[in-house]
Amino acid sequence: THIFKIAFNVSNICSYSTYMGFQNSFRLIAEKINKVERKNDAEIV
Repeated sequence: THIFKIAFNVSNICSYSTYMGFQNSFRLIAEKINKVERKNDAEIV
């Protein structure tokens, strides 16, 4: 059961870091989109 507990913790940490990675990449993409939209707005004006 001790080995199982360690494996469970490791899988939790891995899934958590993967989730955080997805969040960070999504935020970066959103920032890029915002920058492009702002640039387009500036060019229109």
